Amino acid sequence: MSIDSALNKRIKRHVIGRRRTYFAAAAPGFEALCYKELSALGLSVENVAIVEGGVEFEGRLQDCYLTNLHLRTASRILLRIDHQGCST
Repeated sequence: MSIDSALNKRIKRHVIGRRRTYFAAAAPGFEALCYKELSALGLSVENVAIVEGGVEFEGRLQDCYLTNLHLRTASRILLRIDHQGCST
């Protein structure tokens, strides 16, 4: 196996193939509409939830690209790096 093919395999496995958490930012009041629009796309996204300011979902990098391309109610698609809960 050449070094290039091994590198391509690692890129596919760790970058392209890994499921990550994304956030589709929507205008206030449009969260439910964005959720319906995302559900209607028929992508392989999971754990779709309406949160304040948009819709959170899990998917692969390709799902991120397609949501960014097809969602009309979302202003942008963000990758969640870390999620820190609020403690009271």
